[in-house]
Amino acid sequence: MDTIRQSRGDGNLPVAEVDDDLATFLRPVLVRLPEKRLREVAKLAVQGVIGGQSPLITQIARGVVHQGETVRAMAKRLYRFVWSDRFSHRDLLKGLYGIAQVAVADYAPARLVVALDPVNFEKPYTRELEAVCTVMKSTPPGSRGEKRLTPGYPAMTATVVNLPEPVLTYANWFSYQSAEFVSESREIYRAIHTTRALFPRAHLRFVADAGLDHQKIFAWIGRVSAEFVIRAYS
Repeated sequence: MDTIRQSRGDGNLPVAEVDDDLATFLRPVLVRLPEKRLREVAKLAVQGVIGGQSPLITQIARGVVHQGETVRAMAKRLYRFVWSDRFSHRDLLKGLYGIAQVAVADYAPARLVVALDPVNFEKPYTRELEAVCTVMKSTPPGSRGEKRLTPGYPAMTATVVNLPEPVLTYANWFSYQSAEFVSESREIYRAIHTTRALFPRAHLRFVADAGLDHQKIFAWIGRVSAEFVIRAYS
């Protein structure tokens, strides 16, 4: 990796046009980064995620190295971005929500259908990672088709699903082992209220699967003057 020279493989692709479109798409994120160098690395990271179809730093780096560079040099640049103290993950989240606001303004749908989705992210074979939890996973199932207990992290997302491109209005990984953790219900509450804060005048309709069929969740949605469609289980 350290000695093999890489080629971006751009060929005759319209690189300048793609870069311009990407900069326009990422503008809500880039304006929250304090300097040009960080903004350039942010664009490279997104290009690498798209090209490599992976969130792994080495896979991202492989997709965006310049002619004559090595993957290691680009990976080090991406790691410096990830560990930079010039901005926080909250700055990136606010930029992500800004992308959602731009998309909704462009498409101007009559209502926003927002999927509330508690999910578990699996970290196979992990034991020592910070605040790692034990979570339940059904995909892929166990050897007998049953759900499995596995190391990982729970998360909560809210996604607008009735646009040509879905956009996030809330996303948060958390840990049952962390001192900052309050409850999963608190995450659902925040997802509902953050979505309303982003779109104060939109006609909102929240949808969710069984597991969110609880009177307190119905009440929270009512307080933000929204509708809901939730599959009843109990």
